[in-house]
Amino acid sequence: PAEIGAWLDNGWFNLRGGPERLLFRNILLARWRETDPEGLLVWSMKNDTSAAQVVIGAWAEKEPQRLIDFYKSHPDEAAELRSLRSIAKTHPALALQRLQEMAAAGMSTQGMGNSSSLLRQMADQSPSALEAILDTLPLPLRNQAESALCGQRLVASFSTEIRSLWDRPDGWKVFQSNVSQNQALGEKLFDELAHVPPAWRGSIAENYYYFTRGDQARKWLDVDLESLGFTAMQANRLRSNALQGLARQKPEEAIQRMGEVEMNASARQSFISNI
Repeated sequence: PAEIGAWLDNGWFNLRGGPERLLFRNILLARWRETDPEGLLVWSMKNDTSAAQVVIGAWAEKEPQRLIDFYKSHPDEAAELRSLRSIAKTHPALALQRLQEMAAAGMSTQGMGNSSSLLRQMADQSPSALEAILDTLPLPLRNQAESALCGQRLVASFSTEIRSLWDRPDGWKVFQSNVSQNQALGEKLFDELAHVPPAWRGSIAENYYYFTRGDQARKWLDVDLESLGFTAMQANRLRSNALQGLARQKPEEAIQRMGEVEMNASARQSFISNI
């Protein structure tokens, strides 16, 4: 087993005319997993391969502390964060504890940015535990965790939570981060259009793709946006993109409704050509 890494690195078995080389590689990796899984993990990290995913998956489920101890001895922030997402599926408390340790030891800016999916997973599985440690996290992680927890509250009670966001200076940013992950939140916002604050209307029009796609397109074409406080320019931008969304599902209806949207000759020609 101590020679397996050298065999793989140097390509000593390199018959190209058939499946022998792949078969031999698989035999080597299987032997390595059985006799020296830590050695396989080190080699896999060094060579940026997925050869150790079987080991990582098994340890994450059945021996999570062993996997965490491995990363303590062989630091790789990005790889460990990916593994923590796997650990969190069955051992959320342990994954959260390790994230705290990594944050306390000092995480890179990139590492903090790469923690968002883990924090959303923790908000799904253990919201109370995540909320309990917010004050121990550095600001970038805390902001992501709070956004993830807000996403859970939006799902549970949209009308209450969205009003809370309207009162926050960073409310749109928090909402945007959640609607980008959960399209259903964009659908729920439609029912609150009459109440959204003026500052949000421009952001809604600018980020139309969260709201006017799919089955929602017709609703945005039918509603009187100007009466809800949107400017003519904002309303036309939303309707224009809703029409594009409708065209993908109901092209005949979209052509019939072209007159409801202000388009110049070039835009009309492009729209019809795309259909």
